[in-house]
Amino acid sequence: VLVSLKTFVASGAFGPVVPSCNSAELEALFGPPEATGGQSRRHRRPSIWKYGDVQFFFARSGGLRMVHLDTFVGPNRTPEGWGGLLLEPWCIREGLPLDEFLSVDGSGRVRPEPEFERVLVSYPSGVAVGFTPTGGLFGLWREWTDAEQAAAPDRRGE
Repeated sequence: VLVSLKTFVASGAFGPVVPSCNSAELEALFGPPEATGGQSRRHRRPSIWKYGDVQFFFARSGGLRMVHLDTFVGPNRTPEGWGGLLLEPWCIREGLPLDEFLSVDGSGRVRPEPEFERVLVSYPSGVAVGFTPTGGLFGLWREWTDAEQAAAPDRRGE
């Protein structure tokens, strides 16, 4: 499955993945994950599934909570998927300067967060792209609220 990061930033849609998606559905889409995490003695089911540079975070209730990308290991420090997840990186690469990103897509709202020594470019889609003043682009993510999860289409049975 090819996922465009340009489409992700613009629409908030990460390919066929929806907020109501659970880990079994994610595995049906992309195959087994490269790694999992977030388990404990109390919570044995993994809450983080990793496909290359993409991490899927699940709420304890089972629905998808967040898609997060950082530490890009692909060619030219671009993000890379794993298994059945292929990424079209668009202009996204680790260390990309903020001004260069804004010259490609200036439609986001720039929000300095000096207390965290970072700048976020946020989009109506819910996606945020993070930059540090000296290191450039460090990641992008989309987190869904409980209301968005409840309103998401249920793809079970498709």
